[in-house]
Amino acid sequence: ALVYNIKQQMHKVLYHPQAIVCLGRGGMVPARLLASYNTPIFFEGLKSYDTHDIRGQVEHYQKVNGAIGDDVLVVDDLWDSGQTFQYAKTLWPNGHFCSLITKVPEAETSLDFVGLALNTPRWIRFPWE
Repeated sequence: ALVYNIKQQMHKVLYHPQAIVCLGRGGMVPARLLASYNTPIFFEGLKSYDTHDIRGQVEHYQKVNGAIGDDVLVVDDLWDSGQTFQYAKTLWPNGHFCSLITKVPEAETSLDFVGLALNTPRWIRFPWE
């Protein structure tokens, strides 16, 4: 249902990305679900949590291999502090950004598309973790 919400928002503004960039590892599943049959998906390794779920600085551990252009949809599973997305915006200033879930009111993010906004400080575990 969350991916459906994002697809409806994209359809409403007639947005069809030339490529999708998934962030971290959390963005891989939502990116695949959002991609159409012929949309290329690229991986950008960014993380702001360590193995003990403690937030730190954004670490850039893997870069997209190849040129992908400006018309990209940058996808992650969660907007928490917004730190990872702010870093990604320096990489793709003309991109569109979406998160499956945001943990702050949607109006407080700079996301273009959101599956669900939850105002909660609780940790969220996704089925693919």
